[in-house]
Amino acid sequence: MARRIADNTAVQTAIATALKTKTGRDFHAVECALSPTAAPTASGTCTAIESNGSRWEVEHSGGTNVILKDVALYAKTLETIVGGLARDLSKHYGLSTSIFPSGGALCGNMLRGKADESTQCIAVLADKSSTDVTVRTTRVEDNRIYFQMFPNNRPDLSQSGWHLADPR
Repeated sequence: MARRIADNTAVQTAIATALKTKTGRDFHAVECALSPTAAPTASGTCTAIESNGSRWEVEHSGGTNVILKDVALYAKTLETIVGGLARDLSKHYGLSTSIFPSGGALCGNMLRGKADESTQCIAVLADKSSTDVTVRTTRVEDNRIYFQMFPNNRPDLSQSGWHLADPR
């Protein structure tokens, strides 16, 4: 017999917490259309909304087992990829990479694995200057997200590659 849920806030909070643990991102809202008579362990689909406004469809079971419906590269993965571009740009501009050898990046969003989806990042060069970088999905195949990334002020210095999608 299903138990009555007066409020699905607990499930929504559990989904937001599980997504933060999984992706490292903050989700300020979760919208679920749970039946008021659904069991607390009921499965369903919800929309999780990141603090930056990005909306992600998720499947859940009781709010604890959460799966993103879209394949994606998490922001931390993108930061590693764009950090490589920052190193290459530093070398291209003749900047000393011994001062800041690892390159750096900050990405505000995850990258959805759908063709022509994009996100913005900031690449930090060896002299601590920064440049805006666009990362755009070109295709998804066999759980690999193929992408192109380029500094917004120098699209001719673009790079492309692929990365396995992060766990859903």
